[in-house]
Amino acid sequence: MRALLITVLTMAFLPLATVAQSETTVEYWTRQGYSSNLLESPDPLSGPFWQGSLKLRGTVGEGDAKLSYAIYQEELRTGAYRFGDTHETGFNLGYAQKLGKDTIVELEGSYIRNSSGDVLLQLPGNIIGYRAVDRAVQVGGKITTSEFRDKTVFTTKISQLLKGDAHFTTELLRPAKLDPDVGLLTLGASRFIAAKGGELCLCLEYNQSMVDKDEQAVYARFPASTLRGSLAYGKEFAGSLSLIAEAGIIVLSSDNLSHGGRQSRPYLRGEAKWKAPAELEFAAAYKHDITVGDIDDALAEVVDGYKISVSRQLNPWAKVTLAYDRSESEYVYYVYDRTTRNISVKLTLGEEKKPKFEFGYAHVKQTEADPANNYKGSEVTARVSGSF
Repeated sequence: MRALLITVLTMAFLPLATVAQSETTVEYWTRQGYSSNLLESPDPLSGPFWQGSLKLRGTVGEGDAKLSYAIYQEELRTGAYRFGDTHETGFNLGYAQKLGKDTIVELEGSYIRNSSGDVLLQLPGNIIGYRAVDRAVQVGGKITTSEFRDKTVFTTKISQLLKGDAHFTTELLRPAKLDPDVGLLTLGASRFIAAKGGELCLCLEYNQSMVDKDEQAVYARFPASTLRGSLAYGKEFAGSLSLIAEAGIIVLSSDNLSHGGRQSRPYLRGEAKWKAPAELEFAAAYKHDITVGDIDDALAEVVDGYKISVSRQLNPWAKVTLAYDRSESEYVYYVYDRTTRNISVKLTLGEEKKPKFEFGYAHVKQTEADPANNYKGSEVTARVSGSF
């Protein structure tokens, strides 16, 4: 990991040494509100909260070589339940190099430190919470080339989530690690071909989760892989309607999977955006996939995601948006399922490239196979964001 970051820096600064041009942007946002369920718990804890973020990002270089960087700090304060506060620090470094006329190589590395907490046990008159510090490291690369007539993209990415010990709000419990460290390797190849006024993509992606053998049985978390082959097509009609449709097969494999260690499912994805008259904009999306990364199951989850939104530009500085999200997750290792529904409405005030003010309401409801884990909650928020 360290060697790769040193290589990125060396490759970046050598061709940039004589280039003085740079761009720097500071982005910020802060929001304050009230939630009826601050920690999304079956036994709601209500109260006010505050959240904010400050991010410095920029680029150095021009022409055939460019270095990009970003540093951010994000804070969440959950009122009286301080164990639920979040402090997150992130660093990102990227480098892009053009090779000849038709090829671009991009490298990227990131590091995130997250200190956060949650409820462990809620008893009458007593709440036992915990806090833990987790770290995430990721490196990746991308090659985009048109040397073979049409555009071809190769991607690779490897990430590692390192879970820290949980420190509890009672001295009766000693610090303990609650979850295993999980790594994820992703390899992809896509071939884009112009077709009928749109673009056709032949897509291939491989994902492999990695769990240390010593932690697999202890935490009931096992490695698995997915291999997806799909065909996607996207097209824009008259500048007002854009459509993307993708279909294929995804194969899940694991030594801990029954029925021969392999399972096949269809892969489906669809997106549509329509800019209608009267300053209306509609958007809808659907995805049926298998994920092996950020999951609660021991192996993988089959996920169906639905999104729909409608927005209207009331005038140059005011916009209202109504959105509905639904996520259905079917566990593969355990006989269990979970459904999460979100509905939100938001009023945004502010002109383009100016500070924006948002006032919103959101309601979430999660139902699970075990009704004891069901929860719901609502929040009202006011948010300010901008950059300089």
